[in-house]
Amino acid sequence: MISSRGQAAIYFLENLCKFEGEPIKLYDYQKDFLLDESTYRIINKARQLGFSWIIAAESVFEVLTIPNHTILIVSTGESSAKRVLAYCYKLFRGVKFAINFSKETQEEIGLENGSRIISLPNNPNTVRGFNAGRVYIDESAHFLKDRDIFQAIQPSISRGGKMTLSSTPKGRANIFHEKWTDDDEYSHHEVPYTACPDARYQRQVKKMRKTMYEMDFKQEYCCKFMSDEMAMFPRAILVPCVDETLINAYTSESKNAFYMGIDFAKKVDSTVITILERLESKLMVVRHIKELTKMPYETETAQEPSQLNEITKLFRQFHIGRIKMDSTGVGVKLEEDLTRKFGSIVEGVRFGVVEKETLITNLRIAFEKKGLRIPDNESLISQLMSLEKHTTPSGLSRFKHVSGKHDDYVWSLALAVAAAELAAIDIACELVGEAEHVEINKVAFERPSIIAF
Repeated sequence: MISSRGQAAIYFLENLCKFEGEPIKLYDYQKDFLLDESTYRIINKARQLGFSWIIAAESVFEVLTIPNHTILIVSTGESSAKRVLAYCYKLFRGVKFAINFSKETQEEIGLENGSRIISLPNNPNTVRGFNAGRVYIDESAHFLKDRDIFQAIQPSISRGGKMTLSSTPKGRANIFHEKWTDDDEYSHHEVPYTACPDARYQRQVKKMRKTMYEMDFKQEYCCKFMSDEMAMFPRAILVPCVDETLINAYTSESKNAFYMGIDFAKKVDSTVITILERLESKLMVVRHIKELTKMPYETETAQEPSQLNEITKLFRQFHIGRIKMDSTGVGVKLEEDLTRKFGSIVEGVRFGVVEKETLITNLRIAFEKKGLRIPDNESLISQLMSLEKHTTPSGLSRFKHVSGKHDDYVWSLALAVAAAELAAIDIACELVGEAEHVEINKVAFERPSIIAF
C-alpha cells in the first residue's frame, strides 16, 4: 500500500533533517519500508543494513506529525534500546525547526504535542500495559522469551495500532520465523546484503564471508532461515535458567562457596569475569558479571584501575574459593600472577579442541539439568544463543559464533561453572598469599565432574 504519509516521511528526512550534521540520503529499501503503511510489516534482513536507524527515523517523523501518538520500540536488551533512542535524539537535533520537549530520558522522549517515543528492552513485565499507535519489535528473532513478549505487546495495538517486526533470521524455533512463513496479514520485506549500495559495506561483507561457514553466512547476510541443530544453547534450554530478578551483587555475606571464571582479553575481546555461588541445594547462581574493556593489565598502585586490581577486589569481596581461567597465549602471565597472589585455588586452562568441548559440554549439561541460574544479561544471552558447534571433515569439533560475534561471556561462564563442578568434589586447599586456609564443599559431589582434566 503506497501512502502519502510515506512520501512525506521521505521528504522530511531528506530535506528537513540531518543526522550527525550530515544530509540524509535514504537507500531504496529504506524508502520502500517508509512507503509501506500496512498495519503489519515484517522485515527479514541482513545484518547492519540500518533498519534500527530507519525505525528511529520513522518514529521521529510520526511523533512530530501526529499529536498524542505513542510509539513503543522493543529491542533485544537495554543497550540496544538505548542505542535506538540515541538515534532518535540525534535526528531531533538535526531537524531544521524548533522542537519543544516535555520529557527527555534514556527510555522516553516526550513532545509538547502529547506524543512520545518509548524504547525498552525485551522484558514482558516492562512492555505490558501501553496503548501504542505503533509498535516496533527490533531483532525479534533474537529475543529469548519472544512468545511472552508478543503476548504482552499484542494488547498495545488493540485500538487500531500498527506492528512492525524486523530481524536477521535466527533459526526456525521462534515467532519471527512463524510470522514470516505462515502469517499472510504481514507485508513482507526481504532485504539481503546485496540490496545495500554502500561500497564499504559490501567490502566488509566480503571480508566477513572468508571467515564464516556458508550456513552462517546465508542466515546472517542472505535472509535464509537455517536449522537450529548446530546451536549449543537453544532458547528452549536457556529460558528456564534465566532469572530476571538477578542483579549484579558487589559483595556477599553468604557462607556458601563462590567461584570465579575469567576469560582473558585477546586482541579484540574484552576480559570478562563471572562469579557464581553454589547453594546448599547444589544450584549454581551467577552473582556478578564484569567486563573489562580498554583496561591495562596492571598498574603501579592498587588504587589505579587495572585488570589485576579488579580481580583482586572481587576476590576479596566474594571470598572466592576457586578461580578457573583461560591461560592461552597472553593468559599465561595472568595465571602466574594470580597463582602468586592467591595460591593453588587458581587453575589455568589452555584452550584446545578437547578443552573447549569439555567446557561447553559441561555448561550445556548445567543448563539442561536446570542446575544454573543466570541474569537477563543481553551480552551473555546473545552470545550463548549464537554459539554453534561445527564438525570439520576430519571429525574435530569447532565452536563458532555466527557473524564473528565475541564469545568472552560464554567462556567466562563456562570456566566459572567448571570451577564450581571441580570444587564440588571433596577437596581441601591450602592457600598462600592473600588467601586463607579453606575447605571447599565438604560434601562430595554426586558424580565426578567431566571437567576435571
